[in-house]
Amino acid sequence: MGLAEISRFDHPVLHNYLVDDAYDETFESPGKPRPHYAPLLETFSSLPADEIRRRKHAADLAFLNQGITFTVYGRDEGTERIFPYDLLPRLITSAEWNRIERGLTQRITALNLFLREADPAAAESAIIDYGNALRDLAASNVFPGDLLLKNFGVTSHGRVIFYDYDEICRVSDCVFRDLPRPTCEEEELSAEPWFHYGPRDVFPEQWLPFLCIPPAIRAVFTQHHADLLTAAWWRAQSEHCLGAASTG
Repeated sequence: MGLAEISRFDHPVLHNYLVDDAYDETFESPGKPRPHYAPLLETFSSLPADEIRRRKHAADLAFLNQGITFTVYGRDEGTERIFPYDLLPRLITSAEWNRIERGLTQRITALNLFLREADPAAAESAIIDYGNALRDLAASNVFPGDLLLKNFGVTSHGRVIFYDYDEICRVSDCVFRDLPRPTCEEEELSAEPWFHYGPRDVFPEQWLPFLCIPPAIRAVFTQHHADLLTAAWWRAQSEHCLGAASTG
């Protein structure tokens, strides 16, 4: 690459960009970008520094407003932090992706599919570990939001993990309530909730029918994790998480 071509990427932000012996996904060597990165660098180099800062600020606000954050306890400057990210995307060629895909394919199996196809012993072990995964999440002040089996997967080592983060929130932000008991026949037969509930209210007693646990192993789940279906257990977890946050 000649000097004229190198100058295309002579942006102030890149002046101190170090290319050494370590692998660099953007540059093959100093001033020589990898072919699939050249269009991105051309666009980047055409942007004034103020515009780059504006876009970085806009991205930060988008992360914050969408709740793409994590909690840091014991810091005076605040607890909510956005997840670290790179303003420039990581570009992957089709050849690189084909190699990655071969390693990722079927590394985990959706729990609902696993339970449908597994032998009885493996299915029982998985549904027990599903409850353990819920406990582990709660201990970290994470409430999955959507507890359906399809949002959990079984690894090649037989461990159940949670992988759908669309609806997660803090356990301590939820209001776990006991299900009100009907006081008359009209309330008992009502197809709609007859009691008031708020946007953060959660009723664990209602979960079991909606989890779609296969009937053959439903008793196994309740034998090991009946307390997960009570508001009292979740309230205790919430209080524990709030206590841990206050002590830092």
